[in-house]
Amino acid sequence: MAKKRARERVHTGSRGVLREIDDRLDVLDRELKGYEKLVRERTRLLAARGSLTGEPRVNAPSGARRVSQDEVAGYLREHPGSRAAEIARSFSVPLANISQHLYRGKQGRFESRGNGWHLKAEHG
Repeated sequence: MAKKRARERVHTGSRGVLREIDDRLDVLDRELKGYEKLVRERTRLLAARGSLTGEPRVNAPSGARRVSQDEVAGYLREHPGSRAAEIARSFSVPLANISQHLYRGKQGRFESRGNGWHLKAEHG
């Protein structure tokens, strides 16, 4: 019986915390609504700038560098057998960015072997 009451208290407490979080998110969403147009314009201008200069694209809000699958392929051409973390470090990007490219390209472009990632023979 005591365990049941303890579980009920925890569950009620977490609902209260969730409610507070949701309320705060609603307030923030209302405050940010006025900036959507500015964020879209910034994204558009960054894309245009990148197209004109050939510089790597960046994510609009964070400014984090984005890496293309072609860049990952180029890296693997020069460094066969690299691990995803090594590739991410070399480009100074999050591991998730590189992992997504590798797994999306696994059917055609990349292959994972025991010693790391490689370009498939037809792409090398």
